[in-house]
Amino acid sequence: MSVEVESRVKRANLITSYEQLDQVFGDETSNRLLLDILAKKEGRMTDIRPDQQTTSEKVPTDRTTARTPQKLRLGVVFAALAVIMAVGIGFVLVNDSNTAAGPALSPVEIGESYINAIDEWDSDAALALLAPGAVMANGLPESPSDIPAVFDFYRANDWRWTATECQQTNVGEPAVVNCTYTNQNAWARALDLELVPGGAYEFVITNGEIGEVRHNHKDQPEWGIFTLWMMNNHNDDYLVMVPDRCCRPSVTPEAIVLWEKYTNEFVAEQDG
Repeated sequence: MSVEVESRVKRANLITSYEQLDQVFGDETSNRLLLDILAKKEGRMTDIRPDQQTTSEKVPTDRTTARTPQKLRLGVVFAALAVIMAVGIGFVLVNDSNTAAGPALSPVEIGESYINAIDEWDSDAALALLAPGAVMANGLPESPSDIPAVFDFYRANDWRWTATECQQTNVGEPAVVNCTYTNQNAWARALDLELVPGGAYEFVITNGEIGEVRHNHKDQPEWGIFTLWMMNNHNDDYLVMVPDRCCRPSVTPEAIVLWEKYTNEFVAEQDG
């Protein structure tokens, strides 16, 4: 604070914590605020800058009118502080949110998460694990865009999947993770078939994203039993569900409706 302002504050017998004003707003601003207080006490207004102080005409005796300019200036200062505080609080909240998301998944955890997404028929979760342009090899789905329809097929036949063991077979970039699994559908449960290993997935992972999915699956006996039942009872619809009459199921919306319908019928027949 300037010597002149400090002297005038003392003469006016004002008690002001100007050290705090200097720390928060800087010396020039604390001078400005104190000069405004002196001006009110002496019944006059001051120029905007303390180094060019001038005495003007007497201000009106109305207290509201006399205090209005000071209120406006203080309002601007406090509004600016409010903005700064809001930005700071927002920054903290964003950082807290990022921290709450937790650390990045390990390659093994990524592989397990993909199989869990299949088990839950959660196509959004599976797609979130894939890198842009990810490659799908050996069977369904043929591409990431097929995942929602294929998961609908799993849902229609009540497929359940469990990762039995996931191991990282290549350390570094890209990481390679092999996950064996068991799976079972509504047909197998209705036939009371023993749960058998379903095959394995191999994931090629770079920068925390799956760039390639390789699926090595095993044939399961309930498929042959169900398809034979379909051909004997609903042959026309079977051609819609399995156009090659053998191995590759259709996952079109029309076929999905039929898969669910005839799976329920098949299960009810076995239970009866």
